[in-house]
Amino acid sequence: MTSPSHSVGSLKLTEPCFGIFPLGSVKNTAIANVFVAVANMIIFGAGIIVFLPNFDNEKAEAKRYIRPVFWIAYYCYWGVDIYLSLLLYAASKTLNLKKSNKWMKIQITLFLSFLVLYFSHCFWLNDFSPILAVSFAVLSMYKVYSFWVVYCFIKWVRDEPPHILDLMSKLTDADLEEFEHGTSSRRRDSSDRPQDPYDRSTFEINMNHLNERSTWKLLSKTEFSTVYQAVYHKPDCSPELVAVKTIRAELLYFKTQLCEFKIRTGIGHHENIVGLIGANTENIRNRELELIVEFCEHGNFENYLQAKKMQGLFLNQLDSTGEFHGVRPRNSNSKAVTSLPILRPVETVNTLDLVRWSIHIAKGMAYLHEKKVIHGDLATRNVLNSKDQIAKINDFGLSKECYSYRGYVHSKQNRIPWRAMAPECFSGKISFSFESDVWAYGVTLFEMFTLGDTPYSHLDFPDERFVYAIKNGSNPGRPEYVPNAVYDIMKSCWNIDPKRRPNFKVIVPQLEEFLESVLTETTTHRKPSEEDSGVETSEYVTLEMPEPSVNTRIPIFTQFKNNIQSTSPYRARQDIIMACL
Repeated sequence: MTSPSHSVGSLKLTEPCFGIFPLGSVKNTAIANVFVAVANMIIFGAGIIVFLPNFDNEKAEAKRYIRPVFWIAYYCYWGVDIYLSLLLYAASKTLNLKKSNKWMKIQITLFLSFLVLYFSHCFWLNDFSPILAVSFAVLSMYKVYSFWVVYCFIKWVRDEPPHILDLMSKLTDADLEEFEHGTSSRRRDSSDRPQDPYDRSTFEINMNHLNERSTWKLLSKTEFSTVYQAVYHKPDCSPELVAVKTIRAELLYFKTQLCEFKIRTGIGHHENIVGLIGANTENIRNRELELIVEFCEHGNFENYLQAKKMQGLFLNQLDSTGEFHGVRPRNSNSKAVTSLPILRPVETVNTLDLVRWSIHIAKGMAYLHEKKVIHGDLATRNVLNSKDQIAKINDFGLSKECYSYRGYVHSKQNRIPWRAMAPECFSGKISFSFESDVWAYGVTLFEMFTLGDTPYSHLDFPDERFVYAIKNGSNPGRPEYVPNAVYDIMKSCWNIDPKRRPNFKVIVPQLEEFLESVLTETTTHRKPSEEDSGVETSEYVTLEMPEPSVNTRIPIFTQFKNNIQSTSPYRARQDIIMACL
């Protein structure tokens, strides 16, 4: 059993380079080896210069001739050491396990030869210098440490999944050149399309057109990126709110964002996809990138719907059978839901809104698939809600060309987005497809119609039983507030056979037809009022009050009261309703 690391802050003293990323550790070691070798050559050369006046006074003729041989041998060792260090640096950039192993074997052999050379020098020439002995001891400890660093690097490369390492190794200066100038050659995956050059005239943003950085409003912050709200003063246009995503220089995540940015520049504009305004790539060679995208006031749908649920601002318009009648009966088990007429203020959300947003997401996904882009991580957390209540798909970090960069694998740092993964994605190497996006869309609808609930919330990570169940027909189940017609679509998205799942060009018209039928039925539906002696009301209403902790003097009740006072068929019940308010 390995002993736990003793850490100082975030530094781990028992790990190479105090716990720095293994790739960075071995690169730093290779660079340090070069400097150490050059320093030894300079210091040793200075010692030779000091010794030269006494060279002719050497009494033993054999020593006089053998000493230069040792000098040449030392310099040859350091020269080879520099060359091997350069090879190690190159191997670390490409994560070449074979070259790293070869370096380790050659260096250990070379260092043992150096030990033999040193002790032969000391005994044969009787050169026992305390300073030289201390220097040799320090150098030996450093060499042992460098071997340990490279060994940890080799072990890390062996433990990481091959497809992750393959993509990591390609984040080089050549990749950045490819980003800027494009390439006509295909990647190793023949299904990937060549990259187009980066059009600076279209997408490069002059950061002086944004308000001062000190005035930016922090929206969110993660380990690798920070998102701010800023104001973009585009020439000859009115100022507009934008979101600025600043990317930190972490290898895997940077390549993910770079790939996503290139996808965004090539897919064009769509109402249901977060619009790209531009980027600041001035320091891209230093792994620094700033993306400027349209600002979505209400944030992601996961948080938005959960907040509405907690505040009691959701209007369920289904009856107990799951049919769409615009009201909710009194026997509801949900105390966070209010049943009111369809006419309501913007602050509330109803079942019609959920259907409408479901259509928005399907339209956005249909557009992405038309552009041959596979999202790979569709979920309510990656769908934003604009000021105009329009759902917009965001974050292509797991798209077909990017998903492996993100490190969404079962590793020490990251985990797969397994809650929305199709059964076929659990077989061997993770591979997303158009069909797996459809499965994920069904899971997204589950999140939508449960108001932000987490699918499979009882699990922290998929075990063997979960994977077995998914592959044999298990799915998240029926949400509480989903209409029957929408649930039928969800079940079709969860078909075990990927080829039998509908594509988004089929899903969109199905949802639109359903929404149109609901709106038509709602506008024509009337229910006689017993108290009004046959007079038809504008809508049959059942009012379920929220828990006492919820403030009932909120806009939805105020506007409802005003609607009642201005509508004559309701006056027979006005006193009862007013007493409730």
